[in-house]
Amino acid sequence: MFTIDVFSGSLHLKYPYLGRSSHDRRGVNDLIWDGLPETLVLVFSTLLFTGLIGIPLGILAARSRNGLIDRVVRMLNAFGLAVPSFVATMFLAWSIGYLMHGVFGLPVTGNLFTYDVYAQEERLVLAHLILPMLALSVRPISVSTQLMRNSMVEVLDESYIRTARAKGLSEHQVFLKHALINAMAPMLGALTGWVASLMAGAMFVEFVFGFKGIGTLLLSAIEHQDFPVITGVTLLIVTVYVVTDEFTKVFLWKFNPSIKAA
Repeated sequence: MFTIDVFSGSLHLKYPYLGRSSHDRRGVNDLIWDGLPETLVLVFSTLLFTGLIGIPLGILAARSRNGLIDRVVRMLNAFGLAVPSFVATMFLAWSIGYLMHGVFGLPVTGNLFTYDVYAQEERLVLAHLILPMLALSVRPISVSTQLMRNSMVEVLDESYIRTARAKGLSEHQVFLKHALINAMAPMLGALTGWVASLMAGAMFVEFVFGFKGIGTLLLSAIEHQDFPVITGVTLLIVTVYVVTDEFTKVFLWKFNPSIKAA
């Protein structure tokens, strides 16, 4: 929390003291700070990958409404939503990480930051990020693709789109200047809303791929009934959810003034 000393005019940043782990007696704050960077890298990489795949697929499906591409995309979305996250995680680890290891060379397990004993420093190994990111992005990609498709279809049916076409604007101009910018608002809100959900949902993904982040820490705390750590991680996820929700409201209000922040 922020505290302001009205006499000296100084601003201090404080965070709650969460005690010590009942399992290894380390400070809960230290445990969280050790695992937080890797989980944040995983979450934001998943969000970036989701946007790069989901937005173009949704636009492509909307442009060919009720056509072959639209039907294929909707079928893939339904499949991605129906498959449980742990099934997708284990399938990717078995198929790409094990069976096709000779093709892609991706390790099944490994930490994002590994200690190099020869260089005496930590190294960032991005190869360990790819499979967890793919596993964690299956459901967000399906949701974002369907959301972008439905939003684009709804915008293309608006009266101002017909007016823009009647004025003689090309389909390309109508699409980029009028349809796309209005269809992006709910999509951006959905992407930022995934942050806390992905942090909570990363538990099984991090466990399978040996990714030492907040999810692995929470799973270990649940196994050992380490209530201080469980409380600390839960408080962190709730805080992230509240902050990102407020940020999303302000961002959408700036992005589209017709949207009023609640």
